[in-house]
Amino acid sequence: MENKDNIILLDQNKIIKKKIRRLTYKKRLKKKMKKKIFYNFKILAALIFLIISIFILIISLINVLGKKESNKKYQKLDLEKIHDVLNISLKYDEFNENVNKQYIQIQNYFCEKKEENLNQEYENKIQLKNINFNGKTFNMFVYKENDLVSKSIINSNNYEGFDSLKVLKALQYYANKNKLENKDIYVLDVGSNVGWYTFFLGKYGYKIISFEANKINNYILYKNYCLNQDVRATLITKGLDFEEKKCYLKVVKKNQGDGITFCDNLGKLNTTFNGETFNNIELTKLSKYKKFLTKNNLALIKIDVEGAEGNAILGGKELISKYHVPFIFMEYSKKYLKAHGTNVLEFLQFFENSGYKISRSDFFSKKYVSSSELINKENIFNLFFSHEKILENFKNI
Repeated sequence: MENKDNIILLDQNKIIKKKIRRLTYKKRLKKKMKKKIFYNFKILAALIFLIISIFILIISLINVLGKKESNKKYQKLDLEKIHDVLNISLKYDEFNENVNKQYIQIQNYFCEKKEENLNQEYENKIQLKNINFNGKTFNMFVYKENDLVSKSIINSNNYEGFDSLKVLKALQYYANKNKLENKDIYVLDVGSNVGWYTFFLGKYGYKIISFEANKINNYILYKNYCLNQDVRATLITKGLDFEEKKCYLKVVKKNQGDGITFCDNLGKLNTTFNGETFNNIELTKLSKYKKFLTKNNLALIKIDVEGAEGNAILGGKELISKYHVPFIFMEYSKKYLKAHGTNVLEFLQFFENSGYKISRSDFFSKKYVSSSELINKENIFNLFFSHEKILENFKNI
């Protein structure tokens, strides 16, 4: 009986030991599994970290390479693209002080970043000239060669020196007559070329709004603005027309600052303007500036746009006929006006009917000419338009 009990006890011990071994094995197995899971988690985490790191590195490399590439491209941007890069929309309904500030911001941005934005193709075409004319000393960039305006500035320290002084005299007269300071008077420089009138008149404190459609001229204008930031000039990289549209501009090979906008077939002028072509030139209307200018003492419009004068004036007809800009200084070419579709006689009569006296010599001339006299002239020359109101009680100055 006792032996039987012992056997049962032994069997029970064996069972208990087996259970203990099983439990121990299970514990070990669980521990192993935990270790394995933890190990696998660590590997997974490391892989995720590695993947994220590689992704970040790739993005960083793309950004760095992209910036380098964009800097390379940016160095070649023309001013139209600079406007696009800055995301500044200038599709305004009318020109106002806020729009004016946006243009000034673009100009200042160009000056701030100009070393990054130099277009070597344009840089190779220009040179720096020190100007000393009528007591004003300043620097200007001009074309090295193949440009009549630049050649005159290089050789004579001015462009249209006598006419420049006549324009200055008219502005001084306007200021005296209206008891205004120069800083309160606006001038439009339509067809600015490299900016002679913009910066020469600007040095006397007049505010200038400059219109120029030629892209290389615009580049030079921006650089001249950076040299002369005491001049309060707004540089508008557009041409003027009677409607808003985009055309192309061609320059003269041997006079590269001289350009003409081709919106339709201009016939024989295509052979004259035989140089570089710029596409998608934007044209706007003078009427968009009417409210701004009529409340800000617009004293004078200087306009030289190779025959597009008729279309430009038509786009701001009310400014001339109703608000009577005191002085207009314009290049006259019967041939080029006709090529742009202008009825030259009607164009000249429009000024006469709006109260303007026309002269070939001066704003304060003793001899004025009529539209019927001018219509017979085939050569190119400058005209001076003075409104009869500004000439009331005229005293020579």
